[in-house]
Amino acid sequence: MSDQTWIIDRIERAERETPTCVQCHEPTVAEWRDGQMRLVCRSLSEPKSALRRLLSLDPAAWHTNQPIAGLELAA
Repeated sequence: MSDQTWIIDRIERAERETPTCVQCHEPTVAEWRDGQMRLVCRSLSEPKSALRRLLSLDPAAWHTNQPIAGLELAA
């Protein structure tokens, strides 16, 4: 399997295993963050005011934000 195919397979597998956020049930998406490919809750990419986050008691730490194994930036 070529490198590109392996990477796409790994991302698709992560999205199949965790299709929605464990906190809010929004869909998850693969994003490049902090030097690695991560599976994150789509709501984390949407801008929210501090007041809205406070009133909804919805801290970002509870949302799905996990690395996709094997897709880290080589040091």
